[in-house]
Amino acid sequence: MIDIVSIILITVLLVSWGFIVNSHSLRKKWIYVLITFVMFWGIVELIDYLAPSSPHYE
Repeated sequence: MIDIVSIILITVLLVSWGFIVNSHSLRKKWIYVLITFVMFWGIVELIDYLAPSSPHYE
């Protein structure tokens, strides 16, 4: 499952990077950066929700 998640995150990063680089205004660049951050955060939270890590006891 980690391999699929890595592929998804790298694909999102590359597509977002393409939008960021090709945008001509600074405002659009910041919006794309914000959208990328929210998508990464959402994917990571979804993965943590679907496959929670085991509890760690000391």
